[in-house]
Amino acid sequence: MMYRIVNKELGIASCSLAELTIKQVQRFLGQWEPGSNIGSLILFYDEKADMIVLNSSNKKYDAWVDIVEAYLIATGENRKKLQEMLFEYSKDAGEVLNNCIRCRAYKEKNFQACKNITDDAQRDYINYIFSKYDPYAAVCIAYRAGVIYGKRAERKKRRAV
Repeated sequence: MMYRIVNKELGIASCSLAELTIKQVQRFLGQWEPGSNIGSLILFYDEKADMIVLNSSNKKYDAWVDIVEAYLIATGENRKKLQEMLFEYSKDAGEVLNNCIRCRAYKEKNFQACKNITDDAQRDYINYIFSKYDPYAAVCIAYRAGVIYGKRAERKKRRAV
């Protein structure tokens, strides 16, 4: 689906209700209370496109653009204050924005993790872990081992300086 870009840096776009696909409408309505109207849609997160998509048909569209931009830029205590105000008006919209922020953080961490190359000794150790434990336990142990390797690498850098 093609959206109109509102703010490229923050990943905000818009579309009208008429531009939504039947599958999207069915998915939204399936998550809402019975009898809900698609006209009440404020925004949604398109994870594939990594976009917060605002409903341009909404009467308060311009206000929502400002709210979403402010929320995505805010950090720490400022975001908490905005969240309290946002949840008073629309808890669903706040949860969508929080989900977007969480997904984007996970994507960034995943990107970083995929770009770090392990050496042969680390790979052998990870293979050993996965051969000895069930997958969930192996992932937890491998994660802790990665943290240990990272701490050791940082200490080694500090000693070298």
